[in-house]
Amino acid sequence: IGARYAHPVTPVLSVYGEGYAERVSYSADLGGSSSDSSGFGFVVGGGVLYSFKPNVSFGGGLTYSAADLEPEMGESQSSGWLSLNAFAAYHL
Repeated sequence: IGARYAHPVTPVLSVYGEGYAERVSYSADLGGSSSDSSGFGFVVGGGVLYSFKPNVSFGGGLTYSAADLEPEMGESQSSGWLSLNAFAAYHL
């Protein structure tokens, strides 16, 4: 669940901000034993969008993600990371 808002700076360039919450899970099998963990996390970020054509845009930005995981056995784990993103979008 989340939202993104883009504010036009020029007719072809916009800046955006976004934030969302997500359910995070992973499963690992190693040497006959397995480990499952799940939890919740969030992402916040921002960047720029360039409208190449009326229905095609390119963008890039920086996001910070964090998650708290509760494994089946053991102590809870928290992690956070930064991501540099580049993407293309087709608008209907």
